[in-house]
Parts: sequence; C-alpha cells; structure tokens
Amino acid sequence: MNNKFITIGLLSSLLGILAKSAYREFIYVNNFVDFGIADSLPSFLFVVGTTFIGLTFIENKKEKKVVGMISFITVGALLYELEQIFTPMSFDIKDVVATILGGLVSLFLYKYILKKYQAKTL
Repeated sequence: MNNKFITIGLLSSLLGILAKSAYREFIYVNNFVDFGIADSLPSFLFVVGTTFIGLTFIENKKEKKVVGMISFITVGALLYELEQIFTPMSFDIKDVVATILGGLVSLFLYKYILKKYQAKTL
C-alpha cells in the first residue's frame, strides 16, 4: 500500500511543479482562459502530494491518525494562503478553495485505496 501512496504523492508533486511552471506560463503567454486552473491547480496538488508522501511514513495508519495528518497539512496550506493577505504576495480565494478540495480529495482517495487494499487481503 505504501507503494501506491508514494506514487500518488510523487506524481501529484511533479504535476504541481509542472502546473506552476510550464502550464501556468503557457496559459499566460497564450492568453488562454482556463477559469483560474493555472493559478489554483498547484495549491490543490500540493496538498494531495504532501499528504500521500506523508502517508508513506506513518507506520500505523489508523483512520484517526490519517485524518489528523490530512487536516494538519490542509490547515498548514490554508494558513500559507491566508498569510498572503498580509504580505505583498497575491491572495486568491480560488487557492483557498483548491486547498480545501485537495484535503477532501486526499481523504476520499485514501479511503478508496484502503477499501480496495482490504478487499484484496480478505
């Protein structure tokens, strides 16, 4: 199961880097309207990637621990987004929504993988 977690985590992180650099630049240079995806996708993928990389390091994956870790990562990312209100950085409410969605998707994806894994071992 850890192989799945690290694969999802690394893939999400890589996609987040590509979304922030190549995809965002492509959208801006070509003046495409992607409804803010280029701006918010990295926030979403950061939470998913960090969560699943973190899951590989938890020995005893009890639901309470996993939910706590996902919540901690999501709240940390939200604090980073909210901190941008008070700094010269650019605050965007879509990043807040993307961060929350990243946390929810991480939780549902974890539960889905756990259910499939448990079904295979029975």
